[in-house]
Amino acid sequence: MDKNGSADHRIYNPRGCEVNAVLHCNFRCRSCSHLSPIMPPWFADPQRVFLDLSRLARHYHCEFVKILGGEPLLHPRLPEIIHAARESSVAQRIVLCTNGSLLDSSASEVWSAVDEIEISVYPGKAISNDELDSYRRRARDHGTDLRVRLSPEFRESYSESGTDDGNLIDRIFRTCQIAHVWRCHTVHEGYFYRCPQSYFIHRLRHANPEDSGDGLKIRDDDFADDLRRHIDSAMGPAACRWCLGSVGRRFAHEQVSRRRWAELAKEPTEALLDRQLLAELEDDINEERHGKIKVENGPIPDSWTKS
Repeated sequence: MDKNGSADHRIYNPRGCEVNAVLHCNFRCRSCSHLSPIMPPWFADPQRVFLDLSRLARHYHCEFVKILGGEPLLHPRLPEIIHAARESSVAQRIVLCTNGSLLDSSASEVWSAVDEIEISVYPGKAISNDELDSYRRRARDHGTDLRVRLSPEFRESYSESGTDDGNLIDRIFRTCQIAHVWRCHTVHEGYFYRCPQSYFIHRLRHANPEDSGDGLKIRDDDFADDLRRHIDSAMGPAACRWCLGSVGRRFAHEQVSRRRWAELAKEPTEALLDRQLLAELEDDINEERHGKIKVENGPIPDSWTKS
């Protein structure tokens, strides 16, 4: 068994592989790591999702497929996306990540098709506790796990100007929990990326992610060795030049306009970096510093609910 947990001929990821059902969102979270506030509407094709994941499943298996966005409940064919992921056999467990704002109108088929729904809750945009109680009942009725996580803080995620400091780029990559601890592998439109930022950051720069070299084309042939080399590479993706990884400065969550969202990313990497955290993660990359608060069976703070 190697560092990716391979127990047979397939590469095993003990975490999850991400699939973006949509790229856009109905929220405008500052420094959203998936660029959703500035993304145009886009909807994944269920057949494409099945083809990519089923091809990948011949050489790769993960603990769960995480379906997210953007806000995935904006997809009018979301049940088909979920079923495509399930039928691919790349994972046994399907997790839907949502901000919860559209769950009330979601079809029963969505609730019964997934194993878990994870709601990310933000100050001033939170669902009410009455809504949360109804979602907990609905989850029990469908045999679905429901997780709620409060996100009072975000971290700077990108710098539009980036940095030319190769040593700093390497340090950011080596301390990146997204790539090395949480292993947020991403499958998008025929390509496998080691992290979602390997795709999204090129979109931020108006470049074609497929031309960046950060993604590996998912093929019909036996590309397991190529996939293993891609995942295990000691060299960070090209996107690391503009990415803050896990060490961006922390700030209180806020909703901002599309224009303001873009303006805030114009500072160089050095100005957006939390150098103390960078040093701490160099000592222990497993340090939990993501700032999310789990809500098991209790309420959401009243001050967080939608105004």
